[in-house]
Amino acid sequence: MSFMNHASSIEKPSLSIIPSAAATAEFRPTVGRTVGSTVGLTNAGALARTIALAALLATAMGAAPLAHATEPAETATFAAQSGEATSPAATAETPAAPADRVTLGVDLVSRYVWRGQIYGDAPCFQPWAGVSLAGFTLGTWGSFAFAPVHSDTTDAPAGPADATNTTEVDMSLARSLELPSGTVTATVTAYHFPSGGTSYFEFAGDGTGGHTIDACVMYRGPASLPLGLCGSVNIYNDDEHAAYVETSWPFKTGSTDVSLTAGAALGKSVWYGVEKSGVHFIHTAVTASKPLKITDGFAPTLKVSWVLNPYKERVILVAALSL
Repeated sequence: MSFMNHASSIEKPSLSIIPSAAATAEFRPTVGRTVGSTVGLTNAGALARTIALAALLATAMGAAPLAHATEPAETATFAAQSGEATSPAATAETPAAPADRVTLGVDLVSRYVWRGQIYGDAPCFQPWAGVSLAGFTLGTWGSFAFAPVHSDTTDAPAGPADATNTTEVDMSLARSLELPSGTVTATVTAYHFPSGGTSYFEFAGDGTGGHTIDACVMYRGPASLPLGLCGSVNIYNDDEHAAYVETSWPFKTGSTDVSLTAGAALGKSVWYGVEKSGVHFIHTAVTASKPLKITDGFAPTLKVSWVLNPYKERVILVAALSL
């Protein structure tokens, strides 16, 4: 769910930026699985829309062609050595350790909310992990409610569903490019909902399979203009090809990070609970977060989000603790 994310929180982390995940408010690792290599490109029309979106963002930012793009900063970090050697001999004997390529964390949330959708009525445990190599990040993210699923007592769909405590296990593959005008991240995510009762090895693409694959392109501006833009579309196992766009603006006040977010579903879709054609705002949020210092080595992040779904005329206040 990019995994982002960074970010673990009320919403899925964008695993594409796992090294800085705790800083991101919007997630759907961030963060596809085995099925992604064989079926992720089966719908040419949906893929074309995603490629067009990426091209539009790159053109708007004056990005160089992909073949000439430089490696992201995090890739260079892996090869860099920290500290300053006092002599060549000291460097040879005690080389600095490379940056950790594996990151992991867990979030405790009062409710699982994502893109205006409320996934159940119980607090959730949400672990995530990722590994970065050669500029790519492979991640996984999950959500498990502290309550029974009750999937056999509701007519809600197995995917995004407000009437049941959903369990979810996602996989994602992401690649970020650092540009003079900001950072562009492309992420492919495979969503799987064990609470729906579908086998993990069911790869049908007619809406009955166990995996729904989404392609997402995100842009985050430089520190001087940190505007965030996101566009995603389901490219596999969703006949409606549900699409979503979002913009966000982060800022800091004292020791608190604040983010303003607005997102809209494009067209009718079960995935986002929209029953009408057109553009409908389903996610507007104000999120504040700050670290809570317990000891010198332990400072979990507390996050509180006020989330309004204008389409459903519903509001919720959610708290999350990122460990």
